[in-house]
Amino acid sequence: MKDKQHIELKQASPGMTLAQDLLDIEGHCLITTGTLLTENKLACLQRRGIRNLVVWGAEALSPQEIATRRSAAQTQLNRRFRQVEQEPTMQELKAMLLAHRLEDLE
Repeated sequence: MKDKQHIELKQASPGMTLAQDLLDIEGHCLITTGTLLTENKLACLQRRGIRNLVVWGAEALSPQEIATRRSAAQTQLNRRFRQVEQEPTMQELKAMLLAHRLEDLE
């Protein structure tokens, strides 16, 4: 069983996974539960003044879990872009979003 760990942002490192939605002071969701943290995301949180977050204890993803997460990202983007399939600009945007989401798994 994974444990939730309440940590300071300065203790966070790329590869950790959020165990709880991260909200700003107004209650807007900045990052959702299950997001894999990257250097870019951590830098953004620091700029926004975030001090604490909740992450899952260390976990190593199996190849099957990585494949499942990749498939889920692709499925979600396919659904979100289904009405603009024929627009080249939107397909380019979709490809960039997919690459961004998959970089978290590498």
